[in-house]
Amino acid sequence: MTDKPTETETAEAIASKLLRLDLEVENANVPSSISLSVSQCKAVNACNEKSEEVNASKAQDSSYREQAAALKTVACEDGALSENLSAGGDPNEYEIETQDAKTFRLLDLLNEYESLANDVFRVSFINGFLELSRANYYGSQRFDMDSIDRRPRGASAVVDTTQNSFRVRDLWKIYKERERKNKRNEKKSKSTEQDEEGTKDIIAGENGAQNTDKHKRGEIESDRKTQSIETEAVSSARKPLPDIRNRKQKHTSPEKRDLSDNTSQSLSSSDSEEAVLPPQDPVYQFGRMVPYQLRNAQTHFQNALVDSLRLLNLQREITLLVLDLEAAKIVSDKPEQPKKDRECLFQGQVSFHESNEYKKMRALENLEDHPSIYSQK
Repeated sequence: MTDKPTETETAEAIASKLLRLDLEVENANVPSSISLSVSQCKAVNACNEKSEEVNASKAQDSSYREQAAALKTVACEDGALSENLSAGGDPNEYEIETQDAKTFRLLDLLNEYESLANDVFRVSFINGFLELSRANYYGSQRFDMDSIDRRPRGASAVVDTTQNSFRVRDLWKIYKERERKNKRNEKKSKSTEQDEEGTKDIIAGENGAQNTDKHKRGEIESDRKTQSIETEAVSSARKPLPDIRNRKQKHTSPEKRDLSDNTSQSLSSSDSEEAVLPPQDPVYQFGRMVPYQLRNAQTHFQNALVDSLRLLNLQREITLLVLDLEAAKIVSDKPEQPKKDRECLFQGQVSFHESNEYKKMRALENLEDHPSIYSQK
């Protein structure tokens, strides 16, 4: 009914044979108490052991995945090193995790830098010069360095370095918004003044009789003043002439001196005003009615300016990450005692200046003091 199992047969083949045997027994209505041979019993045991090993390996893989996820979350949160040490973990594992995270961050920054430099930044400059050439072709004048207004004027855009990163401040937009606010405030103040004048006119109409009396008194006082001025003119005409002067010597009258002083002051004030002129739109130096291709070129060049500052910020962040990774590599290349140094430091057997923590700090300080280490490598 069934063949004897050979030594070369696998456990799976024997298990399939046993299943067929059970089916045959059920179909033939044979009692279930069948005596199996020794080889068949061994095959059954082997199948059971193999299934147990597979289940154990699956459980072990799931536990490894859970541990990796836990380590990743701990590395991302603040205070991950303290949690790892309190749980009895190895600090070297935490350092490896942080170095891996920095390496992934460095790769992301390099990808962003390359895509920005070769795609957006490059295309902005290309489109800007294309629009400028179109403006020169279709426009009535040529837009180049010869047609630029070279009078001193405030900058329309400034690079702000107050924070840790570079960013562009458009002073022309800020100036326009400020002027709009000032105009609104002036309109409001004029409306309030007109309302106040209307109320004053109403009050003056009520007190018209009093104003007529005051006007008559003012006319009498003005007549008295004219009489006094006429008497002073007669007395000044009777005064003797001034002394004789030498014609060869040049004498300047006080009126001319005042005029010269006023002219010098006006020139100095005009120079200061020219030096501190308010900013304006750079397109206006070519005229008020410029072709739209020139405005398109301006927008493309402004976008290129913003992208160039983004590239600078990425470059700074990349250099800092590279220096940090190089410092960690220098420290790891030195011969260190893995766990004894930290334990001896806490127990007081080794001074802080002889510990590996101090060596690591010194390596980082050397990199900061001598940034050319990375370039020499």
